[in-house]
Amino acid sequence: MKPCPLCGTENPIEDWTAASEIRGTCWQTGSLDCSNKECFHGVSVSIDSDLTRAGSELLEELWDRMAEHLSA
Repeated sequence: MKPCPLCGTENPIEDWTAASEIRGTCWQTGSLDCSNKECFHGVSVSIDSDLTRAGSELLEELWDRMAEHLSA
């Protein structure tokens, strides 16, 4: 993954909430946040909890796209 586009810190922290059922589907919200406690920058996604592994890949893709966009 690319470093944070705002502060340059590497290795963002991935976190997932507990699953919540909404209308028969279990949802989870995942986030990738800058590991610099003073930066407060990150991305998040809500996804069917059966797809959490794909959600981690999606978070990484969103993080890298954001980094490319903000550094351009």
